[in-house]
Amino acid sequence: MKKRIGILTGGGDVPPLNAVIAAAAAEAESLGVELIGFVRGWRGVLDNDWVSLSVRMVPSSVGGTILKSSRTNIGKTVGGPDRALRVFTDLGLSGLIVIGGEDTLSNAFLLGSFPQALISKTIDNDVGAAGAQDAAFEPEKILNYFTLGFPTAAEKIVSYVSLAEGLRTTAYSHERIVIVESMGMSAGWLALASGLGDPDLVIIPEFPVDIEALAARTLEIYARRKHAVIVVAEGAKWKDGK
Repeated sequence: MKKRIGILTGGGDVPPLNAVIAAAAAEAESLGVELIGFVRGWRGVLDNDWVSLSVRMVPSSVGGTILKSSRTNIGKTVGGPDRALRVFTDLGLSGLIVIGGEDTLSNAFLLGSFPQALISKTIDNDVGAAGAQDAAFEPEKILNYFTLGFPTAAEKIVSYVSLAEGLRTTAYSHERIVIVESMGMSAGWLALASGLGDPDLVIIPEFPVDIEALAARTLEIYARRKHAVIVVAEGAKWKDGK
């Protein structure tokens, strides 16, 4: 009997998802393995809703995911993990490829020893974060130096704040202070990447900010240039922790 594995995408969509699905389909075909795709992530697993995939079906140059997505969490569904394992058994799956962010990937740990490959998808690029207290943390052992979605998002935010095609022209023309919020709840990689577009200030979660110092620095920049562009990560904090 031909070996069969599954694949699913969950959470928000990012540009390279179809490219990853296509790569998985191509590799499966080369190995003589059938690849089936669950529709709408873990919801498709619970509903036993799937399609058989071939590399010719997947538009690898088109963003988003042909398999669609959902934020279904099997751990929050009564009997969810057991239902998922029954579906895998009934379908004769030997393994599962899970593509998603923190919430989607967390489902994998509810399925015991069922073989799974987890592929990180987050424009925050926050894989492998560890506290300073974790002496055993070895960054060189992280395989995901860039997560799916991050390079494209970084390129976009650079363009948003740049003089050539971004908000700098509006800030200059109207002598305004423009504040651009980026994704990044606990990691400031995306906001930091905006530095390639030459904003005046970048504020990231890793370095809490003193409000008086920020105000003084902003006024200093404005007095000199009569405009300013400031990028703030969504998880940025004041020094009091707020």
